[in-house]
Amino acid sequence: MKKYKRFRIGTIFASQNGDFDIQQKHVNGNGILVVSSGETNMGIIGKTDVKARIFFAGTITVDMFGNANYRGYDYKMVTHARVFSLSLVNGEKLSREIGLYFAAQFGFFKKMFSYNDMASWFKIKNLEISLPITASGNIDFRFMENYIRELELARIRELELARIRELEAYLKVTGLTDYKLTAEEEKVLVNYHKSRNQGTKRYKPFRLGELFEISTPNRKFNANSISFGGEYRYVARGESNNGIRGYITEAEQYLNPAKTISFGQDTATMFYQDAPYFTGDKIKIFTLKNKGLTRERAVYLIAAMKKAFVTFAWGRSSFNVSALEAVAVHLPVDNNGTPDYDYMTMFIRIQQKLAIKNVVDWKDRELETYRIVTAK
Repeated sequence: MKKYKRFRIGTIFASQNGDFDIQQKHVNGNGILVVSSGETNMGIIGKTDVKARIFFAGTITVDMFGNANYRGYDYKMVTHARVFSLSLVNGEKLSREIGLYFAAQFGFFKKMFSYNDMASWFKIKNLEISLPITASGNIDFRFMENYIRELELARIRELELARIRELEAYLKVTGLTDYKLTAEEEKVLVNYHKSRNQGTKRYKPFRLGELFEISTPNRKFNANSISFGGEYRYVARGESNNGIRGYITEAEQYLNPAKTISFGQDTATMFYQDAPYFTGDKIKIFTLKNKGLTRERAVYLIAAMKKAFVTFAWGRSSFNVSALEAVAVHLPVDNNGTPDYDYMTMFIRIQQKLAIKNVVDWKDRELETYRIVTAK
């Protein structure tokens, strides 16, 4: 069992104070950090380049309220707020871990001192703290370092385990725990990895006009003249958040239908919209002909469309529906030579399962590592 001994603070540390009354007007964002009293931001009030005493990294500050903080950086101190700096009497710098250990030991200061009874070096130098010792009775600094490192590692493991548990719960709630490929899906995947000339699946070009009804919204809403925080999504030409810039409430007769693709004309951004939505300027609505547009079909079609638009020369004609209708995409076809939407759906589900498998495998590896480490 580890042995401990009580030491008087004044035998371990020496105290120093600032030599210039740094005030708010001196805090200009330049130079070195300034430490004052208070818990907010560990007492740091900004930076200053005013001439004042510099206290070096590897020391501890104690303020008038008893807040003790290890400083792993150079700093200056105000004088009016009664904050002072502690350094080892032997002149050595405190390592980060040892500094944190001592700061934790000084935690009881906050119960002793207040604005009406302020902390000072005179009041704490004769107080005693219990510290681990070596066989010869000296302070065991190595033990202190290792103790803090183990505490931090344990905290990291705890947070990591919490994240993994959250992921497990999410996968279960969303029904994403089924990631095993069926025999049919395995066959599709093997065939896909072959070249199109060698594979059994046939592909064929289709004009977008053959696949979609491409329409213009009945009304476009200017983002600068609407109020966000409403009921329905407002889709613009941005590339993030599925094109959704926010939510608005307007006349429902101007809503665009759900299960369509919103297409940004001058950006080629396209997203599947599974709920009714309003739009901004230069948005076209793609409605799939002859088939309902599911999320899986939309994901496949959007991927094919993005590939087709990579070399598309954007210009004034690009804003015309006729120009968009003429763009060709290559799609898998069935025995009748029509788009094989069932295959597209299966292919996207395969990709989803593979992605989920990667996540689950990572989770399982992390859990196993956690079990091994914590078992030691």
